[in-house]
Amino acid sequence: MADGEVRTLRSLFAAEKHLLPDAFAASLKTMLESHFALLGFYPEVERYLSAARQGEVSAPLPQEAIKGFTEIVRENTPQAFAPEVSQGLGEVTREAPKVELEPEDIRSGPASVEPPAYPYDEPDPEKSHAFAVMSSFNALYKTVWEIAVKEPSKIVHWVAIEELLRPHATMIIEWLKTFTPPAL
Repeated sequence: MADGEVRTLRSLFAAEKHLLPDAFAASLKTMLESHFALLGFYPEVERYLSAARQGEVSAPLPQEAIKGFTEIVRENTPQAFAPEVSQGLGEVTREAPKVELEPEDIRSGPASVEPPAYPYDEPDPEKSHAFAVMSSFNALYKTVWEIAVKEPSKIVHWVAIEELLRPHATMIIEWLKTFTPPAL
């Protein structure tokens, strides 16, 4: 999620670089460069981007599953889920802003501070968002399922939550199967 936000921030910087004060643009560039330098330590980001680039969005996101899953998590917060989990689901489902400039917004001459290039080939924003949403929900369900299956006697409440989430998670997993490219 953090890398997606940084890619959006970088796109906004690139689109509005002529409008930003130099001091702010320089600080933003330093922050972006630091983030990009750290990406080498997180190979899962590259795997995610590769999957998002190669996958095909052949069906719309199952909004019913997303809504139902989110409601169950919200209803069980803070008893079972930390408030940050509900907040995180809200953040991941939020659409990234569309970055477009109107011709009258463009200043003449080059900007004094340019945003750094993103180190990987960026996937299509729509595919990337869809894959991020569904992957996040899938990862959360996997965690709940593992707790419910491996330790049902310790946390009976998790078994009930897993049963509530299962129909929504099944729809999410089925969507991910259609998105993920076949293995070579």
